[in-house]
Amino acid sequence: MTNKLKYFIGNWKMFGDFGSFKIVHRVNQFSKQSKTLYKKKKIILCVPNTLISFFSEKLKSKFISLGVQNCHYHQGYGPFTGSVNASMLKNAGAEYIILGHSENRSEGETNQLIKKKIVSALNQKLNVIFCIGESFYEKKRNKTFSVLRKQIKSSLEKNFNLNKIIIAYEPIWSIGTNKIPKMNDLKNTIKFIQKENKVYKSKNKLAILQCTSSYPTIDEEVNLAVIETLKKSTNLTIGYSHHNTGSLALLAAYTLGAEILEFHFTDKREGKKFRDHKISLTNKETKILIKQILKLKKIFGNKIKKPTKNEIKSNNITSFRRAMYPIKDLKRGHKINKNDLICLRPNHGVDARNFKKLIGKRILKNTKKLQRLKVNL
Repeated sequence: MTNKLKYFIGNWKMFGDFGSFKIVHRVNQFSKQSKTLYKKKKIILCVPNTLISFFSEKLKSKFISLGVQNCHYHQGYGPFTGSVNASMLKNAGAEYIILGHSENRSEGETNQLIKKKIVSALNQKLNVIFCIGESFYEKKRNKTFSVLRKQIKSSLEKNFNLNKIIIAYEPIWSIGTNKIPKMNDLKNTIKFIQKENKVYKSKNKLAILQCTSSYPTIDEEVNLAVIETLKKSTNLTIGYSHHNTGSLALLAAYTLGAEILEFHFTDKREGKKFRDHKISLTNKETKILIKQILKLKKIFGNKIKKPTKNEIKSNNITSFRRAMYPIKDLKRGHKINKNDLICLRPNHGVDARNFKKLIGKRILKNTKKLQRLKVNL
């Protein structure tokens, strides 16, 4: 069965303490008031291991799921100082786990080790967010597909439950480097991933996010028009990864059809020196953004042009539509010609769309100028 959920995944990395739960609580409280927005969407927060148990006990939400960022491959207890396994994380309240992240690969994590971790995670019924991507060195030597193929084939088995695995492709060479993948890079990578496993031909299994990797991104380089290009050139879910200041670009992306909006979040920008805080939205700004998106969703409608409930209720259909009226006094039995008629509001009498049917008909009774016509159509 096709999974039609849209995911918002937040990797907290090495951030947060017990006091950070107030951020999660605010998001959860707001989500309860916005059930229509989250009906087919899920928020996943991948927090440090030190917070998973505390957050799990405090958070009771059908909208927000908790995840972690890594685990040890060993499936039981053992002499692995400083490590935790999938079973321990599952018992602590985790539902999702990030594995194969580029930061861990750069520390020496191999495909074989990642595979062991995936097996362990799946055995504990954790949902796996499996990260793949090539370095700039590998890309320059045209090794993108061989690297991705090796990462996928070395880490995933055919008998794995792929409905429990989300593949996250992020080319390492484009992270914070201002090097942007070309359209052919995207198309070829999409084809490769889909060739490796047909399940990713589904619109709901693979997504592309328009992103400019500069912090902050200046207005001239946001290039939201690419969203239209991606929609036309692929049959996938399209989103937008936000590095611009404010929330205007996020709203514009939504109006262009972005189904996923990824942006940075902060408790406050004041006194924060790290670059990401400049482009992050606060709790208040996030609430405003969601309210604006909900309003836009109502404004967009459903693409079907027909009278609305309020138009019918207020009789505006009659008031604003036009009918055919005599432009002069007409006597009973008069044969109508086009010079006898004028098209005016309101729509009382013969609808203007019946103009041609009126020609040649006879007046049933004497009719004054601009009075309602009486004829048999």
